[in-house]
Amino acid sequence: MADIQPRGLSRGLTNYGDADFSLYLRRSFASSMTDDTTCHRTNVDEAEIGQIQPNHQSDADQYACLCPNSQSDRLSQHSADTGSSAFVPLLHYVLSNEVQAILSQGGHQLVVHTIVTGGQALLDTLHGAAQLVKQLDAARFVIWLNPFWGPVADNGRSFEQMNLYETIKKRIETIVSLPAFTDELFPQDIASMLKSGLTFKEAIESPDHSLMSRHRLKVAQREFYSRLDSLAV
Repeated sequence: MADIQPRGLSRGLTNYGDADFSLYLRRSFASSMTDDTTCHRTNVDEAEIGQIQPNHQSDADQYACLCPNSQSDRLSQHSADTGSSAFVPLLHYVLSNEVQAILSQGGHQLVVHTIVTGGQALLDTLHGAAQLVKQLDAARFVIWLNPFWGPVADNGRSFEQMNLYETIKKRIETIVSLPAFTDELFPQDIASMLKSGLTFKEAIESPDHSLMSRHRLKVAQREFYSRLDSLAV
């Protein structure tokens, strides 16, 4: 019998000592992409990633990826890809259709990834995270701290020192602090990689990128992976 080759998101997983955890991380990254990014990625297993489109509040079919179809799905992982424009109808669907209860009955745990950014959007994203925790009372949360627009700090206090953190810390699965690159060429290379629908490995090996661009991506990859390796999950 021929060996079954990995496909989609399962191909070329980074070795963290646990293949399922590596796949979880990759799906987490994929589900955080907004708009139609996931649809344009040829290396994404679209059977596992649901693309949530905006302005379709009444189209329940697009949310089917959130719920297991059968008992055979009990151990599988599903991600919902949504940007800010589709977030409100998605949350409305989850709450009004008691999706949390359905997932729990099927043996699933709802894990919500949300971003807190520095700069002018700090208070808005903090408020958004607090509202999510309040409304999704059965979910666990992964908080991504993004310092691209400035330090994720309020009056000198880090996220873990804020009153909000003390309020919601029991619901937080883990906190991911994204690196802050001082050289603007790093985020430019990463943005180009994502726009092309490539993974770090694919971009680093691509002849379409310059030698220095590939080197910066190697440095960024090492920084991201070292932080993921240190997560308490």
